[in-house]
Amino acid sequence: MIRIRVTEREGGFTVSAFGHAGYAPHGQDIVCAGVSALLYGLVSFLKGSLSIATAGGPCGAGECSPLRVGEGDGLLAVEVTSPRPLYREALDLTVAGISLIAACYPAYVTLENNRKGDEYEPN
Repeated sequence: MIRIRVTEREGGFTVSAFGHAGYAPHGQDIVCAGVSALLYGLVSFLKGSLSIATAGGPCGAGECSPLRVGEGDGLLAVEVTSPRPLYREALDLTVAGISLIAACYPAYVTLENNRKGDEYEPN
């Protein structure tokens, strides 16, 4: 099972995903592929947006990026320490997609969403 936790805090958010779906054999797991596509899409978007936002800004040429990503076998953790609305919108899109997958495959994906004022409820 993939367990995803989204936490909003002052000035940013964290998304953590742990585990493997186990819906199908490795390389054929559509649940894992869907969740991975959404999460890595978020990371890719944030990396592109943050490098533009920090280049030449108060941090210099991207020296103090507000994005941290940790990954390993069955783990992806994304931390953003910036309150920019664009990043929140990217998170909203990602959470909406994960919510749909979790609703369709509840035995394989759980979503704990600890965000204030959010329309999505934890599964």
